[in-house]
Amino acid sequence: MPDINARSPPEQAYPDPGTQSLAKLISPYSHSPWPVWSLSALFLGTSPVAVTSPTLPPFAVRFGFGLVFAGAGYVLSTGDVENGSAVATSWAASYFVLNALRKEMRKLRGDSVPKVRVWQRHPLGLALNGATFGAMLLYGGEYFWFQNFRQRPK
Repeated sequence: MPDINARSPPEQAYPDPGTQSLAKLISPYSHSPWPVWSLSALFLGTSPVAVTSPTLPPFAVRFGFGLVFAGAGYVLSTGDVENGSAVATSWAASYFVLNALRKEMRKLRGDSVPKVRVWQRHPLGLALNGATFGAMLLYGGEYFWFQNFRQRPK
């Protein structure tokens, strides 16, 4: 009679070898709190910079998102990868939505919104957007793609 409590060897966790190798490459970073803590440090470090640029978010936005990303790093540091990556992904996406809404609200108020070309953007704004997009891809890939293929302990 077979032993009911014996665990069978795990099957392949990912549907194809390409996804498996990509997951092995990305998972150590998406399970670590350091990328989101670096993003938090970038936001908090640029908060005191008093620059009046239409492409740089205001102080409250930079400071608030810096605190939120620090909290996402704390959740990841406790070992809760699913919720930590969800927090980092959702707040990174919220940052992009709020940035777009900020421009539209200026238009609705009747303020002049200068058309700014890519090469005219403030370097800090570009750094914030690039780092936030990278964190959204890293943790969003973990949350929406890779964790769906992992076998969960029973």
